[in-house]
Amino acid sequence: MDNKIVPNHVLLAIDRIRARFETPFFLYNAASIRTQYTMLVSAFDGLPFQQYFAVKALPNPTILRMLLDMGAGFDCATMTEVQMVRALGAEKLVFTSSNSSIEQFAIAEAEGARLTIDDLHLLERLPRRATQTSLRINFGNSCSDNIIGGARSKFGMTPDQARQAAMQLKANGITSIGLHCMDSANHTDSTKKTREAIDLITFARQLVDEGGVDISSLNFGGGLGIPYRPNDTAFDVTDYALKIRAALTKYFYVIPDLSMECGRFITGPSGYLVTEVTGVYRKPHSVIGLNVSTAAMPRVSIYPNAYHHVSLPGAAGTELIPTDVVGSMCESMDKFCEARPLPMPHQGDLCLIHDVGAHCISMSNNYNGMLRPPEFLMDNSSIYMISRAESFQDVTSRFINMEVKENDKIVEKA
Repeated sequence: MDNKIVPNHVLLAIDRIRARFETPFFLYNAASIRTQYTMLVSAFDGLPFQQYFAVKALPNPTILRMLLDMGAGFDCATMTEVQMVRALGAEKLVFTSSNSSIEQFAIAEAEGARLTIDDLHLLERLPRRATQTSLRINFGNSCSDNIIGGARSKFGMTPDQARQAAMQLKANGITSIGLHCMDSANHTDSTKKTREAIDLITFARQLVDEGGVDISSLNFGGGLGIPYRPNDTAFDVTDYALKIRAALTKYFYVIPDLSMECGRFITGPSGYLVTEVTGVYRKPHSVIGLNVSTAAMPRVSIYPNAYHHVSLPGAAGTELIPTDVVGSMCESMDKFCEARPLPMPHQGDLCLIHDVGAHCISMSNNYNGMLRPPEFLMDNSSIYMISRAESFQDVTSRFINMEVKENDKIVEKA
């Protein structure tokens, strides 16, 4: 079944926005975000479970506030993300670090975050008063086509290193020791993610039995996939949670606190990048040009297998021709898709890019002087602008001309 048909209420919302604002813009669906969040949390009903939204997925304060009101905590990896959610009043935080400094750990701990480390050397950087620490493990059994896990991953420590770290934390008097694992991302088949979770549960049991370590929490990371492609199946979160529940019951009499750090699963399917066709070109191949570039959502040019569905509502039902969809950036990789069978639109027609609710605007940049589009949120019958369009002044406001003197005083030139 094709799950990429654009609902009428979304098209009506787009028409309302276009009546007042120019394209391109991002449009998110609040109802869809709430549905995804509730689906995940409900699957773990009856267990001590907390969902921490991965802020990097969609760091817009309006979206974060909505999730906070639903009970979400937040997964932060930088000080900016910590500051952003603390400014909203969030108190449930995890700081899932990668190559973090002593100062960053200290600030995150002072803000009440649970600290997650993924290397033995980072034990030396933990604040002495840190009482909640998790160890990120890389079991090294990720699928070969996945960019996150595997033996060469930048994330996580080996199980043997994690054993050593757990014993050192125990010796240092840290009683709240947690384990974390995220060896893959964006799997829609729950088999891989289930195996990761069960590996973590069984490893936790080993630490309890062999080292007398009190494992207080298990964090299964994120990585639950969404159906980017037509006819993709959705991740079966109910089956995933049931198998985790069974493994926990088998290995633990008292179940540790459980958590996940899902971002894409919560907001990914709930966004569209709304654009217009600027031209249809006949080179040796067919090309559709849009009034937005991949600078607005670089993941399509960063990840080799990244796919975002493209809809051309005004041309629906016409002959499909293998076509590239491109922006106007002076860069050969500025393509939303290549040789994809699409109907041929006309200049000015609407074009929608699907599933842009995660890792899209947050990865955007100003390469080639490209400006970020605004963001809108549809919530029932209301539509809100939740970020304005970026301007030339925004981009140039950082530029200064200051001389650095030997006495360390900085003097601005006239």
